Amino acid sequence: MNNCPSKKRAQILSMLCDGSSMRSISRVADVSFNTVNKLLIDAGTVCAAYQDKTVQNVNSKRVQLAMKFGRSAMRRRRTPATATAAPQGPGDVWTWTAIDADTKLIIAWMIGPRDGWVAYDFMNDLSGRLANRGTAHHGRPPRLSGRG
Repeated sequence: MNNCPSKKRAQILSMLCDGSSMRSISRVADVSFNTVNKLLIDAGTVCAAYQDKTVQNVNSKRVQLAMKFGRSAMRRRRTPATATAAPQGPGDVWTWTAIDADTKLIIAWMIGPRDGWVAYDFMNDLSGRLANRGTAHHGRPPRLSGRG
């Protein structure tokens, strides 16, 4: 990875943003799958730090909250209890987002299960980024109804 030139890194990141699979990127860019994976992790870490630093005191009139369902490796119910070869954290995963309705700025995001603790942490993160909102109530997180 350290030997990968900047032009090649830019090509890989551009292809990731376009939605190409990691395996196809490794074939087209003639790099290993692990190089693409490490670059994705590094870029994600840098982007998260940049957002934490710059997205503060947002004046928003309307915030749209959304949750998007996805899976990590396999379905939760199909994960064997004694799986030794299963990847870390297989099963259902939710992406929580808070988007400014006018500018489409992603104010806050979180990835995790659909439960009250994650909802509570997500709303605390969001309230800390907004200039025109009070702090969220501290205490026991709310119970979400429905699946999960």
